Amino acid sequence: MNMTYYRINRLRCKRCGDILEYEHKTKDSNPHMMMWCKCRAVALDPSAYYFRRVGNPEDYEDLSEEWKEQ
Repeated sequence: MNMTYYRINRLRCKRCGDILEYEHKTKDSNPHMMMWCKCRAVALDPSAYYFRRVGNPEDYEDLSEEWKEQ
């Protein structure tokens, strides 16, 4: 089965311009640390297995990078 993992969880707040980013060194990393932009419009909860975003989808741009397992 092909699995997708996030190598870099990254989003940009379109309101304040902040970029929230977490880079995973391995596919097994799982930090569970919520990050908020400075205007508190959007947040990121990074994981290698999912990418949870908080906020209105019109307020952020997804800049994540994925691993594809063969």
